[in-house]
Amino acid sequence: NQRIGSLPMWSPVDERLAFVDSTDSAVTIIDTVSLEPVQLPSNLGDPGAWSPDGNQLIFPDILPLEDRGYNQMYRVDLARGVITTVFPISTHNDAAVAWAPSGALIAFSRQEAGSRALIGAQIWTAKPDGSGAQRVTSDYEYSHFRLAWSPDERWLIAQRFKLTDMQAEAILNMR
Repeated sequence: NQRIGSLPMWSPVDERLAFVDSTDSAVTIIDTVSLEPVQLPSNLGDPGAWSPDGNQLIFPDILPLEDRGYNQMYRVDLARGVITTVFPISTHNDAAVAWAPSGALIAFSRQEAGSRALIGAQIWTAKPDGSGAQRVTSDYEYSHFRLAWSPDERWLIAQRFKLTDMQAEAILNMR
């Protein structure tokens, strides 16, 4: 059967494929051997990132909170069939996750809550369970997205946009 989707990603170790299914407002994971789909409700349209062992996927989605919606990170454990939040529910906007090759860390973009000023999403790192979160960048005139780790985890690359002119540039940060 054909399925209409976008942003496909192969699992790093097995026969699973994740993609955004905008028709069903979901991130869909298909086991290409059994053809069994798993649908994760998602209105954001971001398939997230696979864990290096292929057993978990972290993806952002919008959660209605207070008077508006906020991007939260969710982790699905495919072996256990459990979806949990990575971080406590908050008014931060989290997106653009990248799993480090060793599996020890994730990098993500976070637009911090608490200010009415125009604030760009900064790069943060944390353990995959959400503990040990640390801000990596502090240049609030820019929003950082499309994160990727180098294979040795020494470098993290991001695309960033200046909020006042939207010209994209790539930056490298050393861990």
